[in-house]
Amino acid sequence: MMQSTAPTETLDSEDSETKNLKGYAAFRQGDYVGAINHYTNAINKNSRSSILFCNRSVAYRKMGDSENALIDASTAITLDSEYPRAYYCKGLALQDLKQFHDALSAFEEGVSISPNALLKTGLNQLWTIEKSNCIVPKY
Repeated sequence: MMQSTAPTETLDSEDSETKNLKGYAAFRQGDYVGAINHYTNAINKNSRSSILFCNRSVAYRKMGDSENALIDASTAITLDSEYPRAYYCKGLALQDLKQFHDALSAFEEGVSISPNALLKTGLNQLWTIEKSNCIVPKY
């Protein structure tokens, strides 16, 4: 009898996709803890997916955990430096952490890769925040 020679990685990738979909479903229901758990399980099966790290970053941010959101967004960029959504997630996490200059840099870097509307919106919102925080000298 021949044994299956199917690569394990394919099975793991399929399993991670199922867990990703469960995470997405939990997220849409407002179950951010559940979403994080599903995304974490998916990452444990496929730790090279920038999409999974971005998805978990968004869930962490919804929970108010901007530090872990930043870690995951940065990991996503390390895994795929051409993934514009990762820069958007990083910019939002940095903005939440009041690191406006670094957030601006993240949005600008993302726009330089892909000038999509989402990144431009983040960039424009941050410029508005930066302008309102500027101190104008009084004469």
